[in-house]
Amino acid sequence: MPGGSNAAMCTFSGNSTGRRTRVIIDDAFATDEPDRAEALIRRLYHRVRLQEGSTPFRFRQDVRGDERANVARFRISAPAELEVDFEGVLGVGLRTSGRYRAASNGTEVDPDDAFLLRPGTGTSSSEDLDIVMVNLSVEALTRFASERTGTVLHFDGVAPLSPVHAARWRQAAEFAGGVLADRELLRHDLMRRTAVDALFATALTTFPIDVVERRTAVEGVVLSTAVRRAVTFIEDNADRPIGVEDIAAAARLSVRALQAAFQRTLSTTPSEHLRTVRLASARGDLLRADPGTTGVSSIARRWGFSNVGRFAARYRQEYGELPRQTLER
Repeated sequence: MPGGSNAAMCTFSGNSTGRRTRVIIDDAFATDEPDRAEALIRRLYHRVRLQEGSTPFRFRQDVRGDERANVARFRISAPAELEVDFEGVLGVGLRTSGRYRAASNGTEVDPDDAFLLRPGTGTSSSEDLDIVMVNLSVEALTRFASERTGTVLHFDGVAPLSPVHAARWRQAAEFAGGVLADRELLRHDLMRRTAVDALFATALTTFPIDVVERRTAVEGVVLSTAVRRAVTFIEDNADRPIGVEDIAAAARLSVRALQAAFQRTLSTTPSEHLRTVRLASARGDLLRADPGTTGVSSIARRWGFSNVGRFAARYRQEYGELPRQTLER
């Protein structure tokens, strides 16, 4: 059940010096009447259907935050089906108890841990549900990720990158939820911003979110922040025995997400890009080396090419000449 707030909002101005007024979301609602619950939920969602159950009906929502982010907790005893438009919002859910299944932009989630509901249309079904939804403004999250004009976010998956990342998200959500649940801290501009910034920073490192900027590190190609980190790591460490797992760790992505990001932006794999960088580095050494004291095989081995024959064939394919010809220039 993705979150939001109803009309219970108030405005807050940090001081009297003309700072921008912020919208504070401070809302709590509870009922044991299904009709009242449906009326409230329909103010937030396109479609809702609550089913009568054998247990007494209970519904409660608590929402705290501002226009950048809010933390919403929903508890509903009845089976429910919802349809939501997450336009401009990234939802991060954490089911506490009950049954829950959701679909967001065609991707289904049946969560045992934290998960994303990406911007767009989403649906969910639940029963005896207790769930915490952190709702992040995509515009604010994008500004936090980069102040550069034209920056956009790409969401390559809905699950955390690892159990460790998931645990970090839970800690950040608990911290922010505690701050926002305290009405005095909720209205304290610095404390609220700190809590929301912690959510933004942790979301960007917990989930496969690419920050794509309208600039490039590789010959006119628009690279995401994660791919740029990977490319830089490869270029800085091509002379070391690194593998795709090391590159993924440096990019702060899973191996699968890294492979997909490279295919999307560079039409290659991280391993192939590493070989290309090593080949270019070997060419630089060949151009600088003294053919009287240095051989092709030693340079090839220095850059991780154990088979000199395959190295020479690949080199000729790339540069139109054999390594020996480059060395003897």
